[in-house]
Amino acid sequence: MAGKLDCLLNSGLKKSDVCGYSLKQINEIYLANFAEADGLGITVATATGDSDTTTDIYTVSAVSGSTKWYKFEPAKDTSSYNDDLVIGGNGSKYRTHTMTFSFNGKYSAQVAEVLDELSLGKFIAVLKLTDGSGIMLGRLTGLEASAASSLSEAAADGQNGITVTLECNTVEPALPMSKDALDAVIATTKETNDGE
Repeated sequence: MAGKLDCLLNSGLKKSDVCGYSLKQINEIYLANFAEADGLGITVATATGDSDTTTDIYTVSAVSGSTKWYKFEPAKDTSSYNDDLVIGGNGSKYRTHTMTFSFNGKYSAQVAEVLDELSLGKFIAVLKLTDGSGIMLGRLTGLEASAASSLSEAAADGQNGITVTLECNTVEPALPMSKDALDAVIATTKETNDGE
């Protein structure tokens, strides 16, 4: 990771910093094939000249290139992500990114194809939240499916469609995105059902 990173805290988290409404549901998911990551032009900002300001190294500042992102609109209240610290038996530390989402709809040949691609592929994910912000997962190692299923529940309000969990082990936290970087992802998006 670019920039200077020491293991000493240089700022705190205060209640006054997070006062106000907060709605962080995931309402759009953008996936790019990890094999094409070199063509994505993902830039993580480097630390500024101010030695007291290192938070820039945790922001995706730009996304460029011609690689396409594929848009998914998950079923309401079915998407979540985790960024968890894992400590190995020998004291080694790394992070695990996990995201789960469901897509409701009639099971068809097209949905079967998408389920197969999600089950076998490796991806970088961008999550667009209801407040308009974006988060990137799997940038360094790529997310792979740990669970992928199609289901149809008998209950009248039961789920019908697919549910997928993607995860990876990595050495960086989930990264927030600048507005410009998120806009660039959205601008190079292909709908998953556009026939290509």
